[in-house]
Amino acid sequence: MAAQAGLQVALYPHCGFHVARIEDALRLIAKANRPNLGLVFNLCHWLRGGDEPNRAARLKEALPHTTMVSINGADPEGGWDRLIQPLDRGAFDT
Repeated sequence: MAAQAGLQVALYPHCGFHVARIEDALRLIAKANRPNLGLVFNLCHWLRGGDEPNRAARLKEALPHTTMVSINGADPEGGWDRLIQPLDRGAFDT
């Protein structure tokens, strides 16, 4: 229905949800096999998922399917107060 209306659909990996990681979104995108289905990269949820050591590989896999990127200042570890900061704060190089 979305494709018929000319719409894009994006999966949003969100910590604690069924689609919690980029890999989850990529698996569903492959199964759905729809050209209008992509994913959102959200920095704080990605960091929370603990995948930072695989950054280059994961982003390379996600890039062809990425429809939106949401970034913020962040420290790579810690609670939400450290994962979601203003862009000019945090140790993560945005």
